[in-house]
Amino acid sequence: MKILILFLLVFSLAGATTPKVEEAVFATIDLERAAASGLKLEQPGNLPDFKLTYLRGPGPTDVIGIYEGGFPTLFNTQGQRLEEIKGTIADQAITWICWSEEKDGKKLFGSETVISSSRMVVEFPEAKTESVVLFHIFIMRQDSKALAAARNLASDLIKKGPNKALVPTVMSVTPAADAPVAPATTAAHL
Repeated sequence: MKILILFLLVFSLAGATTPKVEEAVFATIDLERAAASGLKLEQPGNLPDFKLTYLRGPGPTDVIGIYEGGFPTLFNTQGQRLEEIKGTIADQAITWICWSEEKDGKKLFGSETVISSSRMVVEFPEAKTESVVLFHIFIMRQDSKALAAARNLASDLIKKGPNKALVPTVMSVTPAADAPVAPATTAAHL
């Protein structure tokens, strides 16, 4: 998004035709609700082109993470897929992908989903470009019952954005169970 805005600024300073810009914000993080959750709120800085928000519980694996950027890495390939749970977040239909995995001799349970955060379309007389920002919401817990409660909390942390001028794109749909997923590697944002 930052690169797109910089490009527009340079383009307009060069005397070129002013592009038509449409932006829609579909969902935002409710930081007040996050702070009131009783979990430790962390937002690491100095990230290149994405944002991270973590809510950490008392245990080292008790984490709710929200990645905001263009290319989320899915974690469910690291373990055994358990189920898919349909739901909604910020008026968007979602599917939580749930899995379990062994880590350091302990069984962990995870859930994740992806929704659209925002979309920007820039139209020039001769070209059109689009930028989509996604929320990848991921949760790890040591117990499957705590995982269900964490999904509910995570769903409450994302609120509907101020406008829906543009509709979410196909890129915003959570992958189906048989969709290709990222290789099992340690993700930079976990």
